[in-house]
Amino acid sequence: MGAQVLFQVNSLEKVRAAPVTGARWERRYFVSDAYGRRGAPASLPESDRSVLRGFVTRPEAEWLALSGQRQGAMLDLDAVLVSSGQSIWFYRWQRLDTPASARQVSALGLRVDGGAWIPVAPRSLVPVAAPVDDRRSVESGELVAGGGPEAPLDAAYFRLMREVVADAVQRFTQPPCAP
Repeated sequence: MGAQVLFQVNSLEKVRAAPVTGARWERRYFVSDAYGRRGAPASLPESDRSVLRGFVTRPEAEWLALSGQRQGAMLDLDAVLVSSGQSIWFYRWQRLDTPASARQVSALGLRVDGGAWIPVAPRSLVPVAAPVDDRRSVESGELVAGGGPEAPLDAAYFRLMREVVADAVQRFTQPPCAP
């Protein structure tokens, strides 16, 4: 057939794995108004920062715990030189469907008369309207057409697989690094 290189696919599969997780926090303290609008930076002693830190520690930990098992796509292949039958390049990588890597957590605290901090919710700038029962005024429907995966998880898997294959092609076609 005149081929110089044969790509041997050893494995092309749907996987479930826990992504490598890590976190870095940068906490900033500001004076704010009752609506939670940020004002000037606040210079606080460690005792106050320690209390305020407690207001965000749980949401930060919950975000890190969300990683869990994730769906992914994995490709394992060899490039074989046809003239000699020798493997000249190896590739193995998995791409997991991971959440966004950056997240912001914020909290609002109020110092009460005794000097203690309490967590508070910001006031709303919009008046809260009474709930309206609109069940009879809303109608919905759904239309599904062919041409793609039916389930959202399948669509995510195919997107991940395309990313893995594109990465393999890009890495094979780029020139090797100079020593």
